[in-house]
Amino acid sequence: MNELQVVGGQTEYTDRNGRAVFLRSAHLSDGEAIWRWRQDMNLDFMRATSSPTLEEHMAWMAAALKSPDRRLYILEETVVTIEGAPCRKSLGHLRLDVVGDGVGSVSSLLAPEARGRGLGVTALMSIEKPARDAGLRILIAEIHVGNSAALRASVAAGYTETDRIGDFAQIVRELYPQAIVSTENPEHPT
Repeated sequence: MNELQVVGGQTEYTDRNGRAVFLRSAHLSDGEAIWRWRQDMNLDFMRATSSPTLEEHMAWMAAALKSPDRRLYILEETVVTIEGAPCRKSLGHLRLDVVGDGVGSVSSLLAPEARGRGLGVTALMSIEKPARDAGLRILIAEIHVGNSAALRASVAAGYTETDRIGDFAQIVRELYPQAIVSTENPEHPT
């Protein structure tokens, strides 16, 4: 995935399939869509043993948006309406939590209509710039071993399984600093 540009707080990427996708900060107005997507997930794949009500979810989201150690994002793509006008369509939600010195925990949730399109890899890779910007060097996540699509996506995005605790695989991604091209010799990164 190649980072293209940052415009108005949104980062545009081209994924491995040539699709342009955008990562933007989430807003409280995204809360109901995220809640609906969560309702569609297999509860076995989550640590939670029950699904929150919409009101509980919105209270959690309001608090999460105020937390200095939590960042919420929405992955979007541009689609064309029947009238021929371009508009943004939300594909999923990403959460980035600072859990230690240079360590972040990441989780993602794709909209039902976005699943099966290879966007899990895109989602995981799109969170790397915000993670670096937050001073993180290592990303960790937990994925239910039954969620084979998410496990495949994490491997394709450069994560490595380090442990299994119960039904959850712990995966890790070490973030390397972006190469800085020297103006003296642009062929060799410094």
